[in-house]
Amino acid sequence: MVNITKKVIIQIAVLLTVLFFLLQPFGMGGAPNIFAGLFSGDSDRGLNKTGITVFNGTLRTYEPFLVLPADTDSSLLEELRDYEGVRNVKVESQGIVVETESRDDTYLVASYLRQKGISSLTNANVVIPQTINVDFEEGREEVRASFSVMVMVTEPVVEAGTEVTISMMAIVRDGYLINYYSPSMLVEETTVLVDADVKQLNYKLYTYDIPWESRNSLGNLSRYDADYDRKDLIIFDSPLSTGQVITKNQLSYVEYIDSTSAQLSPDFDNITKLQTDFIGINYTAPSSSLTIKTNETPDINFTADVLYSYDLELLEGDYTFKDSVLTVDMYEEQEIGSTVKLNISITAIGANVVSVGKISPS
Repeated sequence: MVNITKKVIIQIAVLLTVLFFLLQPFGMGGAPNIFAGLFSGDSDRGLNKTGITVFNGTLRTYEPFLVLPADTDSSLLEELRDYEGVRNVKVESQGIVVETESRDDTYLVASYLRQKGISSLTNANVVIPQTINVDFEEGREEVRASFSVMVMVTEPVVEAGTEVTISMMAIVRDGYLINYYSPSMLVEETTVLVDADVKQLNYKLYTYDIPWESRNSLGNLSRYDADYDRKDLIIFDSPLSTGQVITKNQLSYVEYIDSTSAQLSPDFDNITKLQTDFIGINYTAPSSSLTIKTNETPDINFTADVLYSYDLELLEGDYTFKDSVLTVDMYEEQEIGSTVKLNISITAIGANVVSVGKISPS
């Protein structure tokens, strides 16, 4: 299901290895010394084998701190100092450290920061299976883990207790996983087909294209939640000469004119007179755009494109969404209580959707 090349895995591994070392100076519950033994020169060193493993584990908990970019805005840091679940905010030479009141607060504070457009890092403790498959140059082997919990540097994008897919470099000796480095959660970006029940109609959005000569025929629009982008100008297909500009500026309904366009009086909509006065000059009289947001049918004598906004409840599928109810806009009217199919662009870690992108009816 996860489509990731070996090159991408190596790039992720290198990046997270660097981040791992950056976080260690803070001394806040870092990972075990996963490099011990790799360069120790002991007599069994030749028995160590390095391979790549991808497996599903359970993210048990986060450490009670977050590391923010050094250029994080100072006003946001002041907000954080008063934010629920934050114990302290410290500016260190390696970065900005946000200490949380508890491990449970780490994810909540990180979620708040993401809403502000700020990414943060911490250490996550992940429970690994008793056995995992490791790919070596000579082939795949099933090995047993000599420990039950591993530590990795990550952004807290899923809640504790979530099953996640982990990729890492594995150090194996005599059929046992004895060490690891560059662990990371695999992120999948894909489009899934999901069934959803139509729960309710929020509103209908009517969009009208109003001809230039009809722009004053709509009556009182204040009775609607309306947005009227009216056009009181004409646009010349070719620039006018100075003499033409001077001559046409004498017309009573011309409020402003230059070589490219003319702004006309809002109450002037006589298309016949306009054609007569500007005979020999090619121009465009642009239409106006009217949108009305309502649950009713507007009393407007023009044809509209109608966009329907529905609340849809997602039915159970292969992925778990944070919110089971999504607001979706579509151009086809749906019956309340019916089931529709949606194409949803998602970013997922394992079976957990961490963000939702484009949504469209199938």
